[in-house]
Amino acid sequence: KIKMSKLKQCNKNKQRRLDYISNEARRALVRLVFTERLSIRRASKLLLINYTTAKSLITKYTKEGTVDRVNKV
Repeated sequence: KIKMSKLKQCNKNKQRRLDYISNEARRALVRLVFTERLSIRRASKLLLINYTTAKSLITKYTKEGTVDRVNKV
């Protein structure tokens, strides 16, 4: 039987690696999907972007009209 405190320690030790998508790649994704009429899946494969990330970026673009990353000060 595993104690809950032990599970929490295991989860804390795992660090998540973040890959940031450049603004150029974000704009290229939007161009491929909306101008070139490629599917999100195909465009994400061409740009080597995770499909789920690409889908989120396209959703953001349709809602907000931009995909540029906001630089935090």
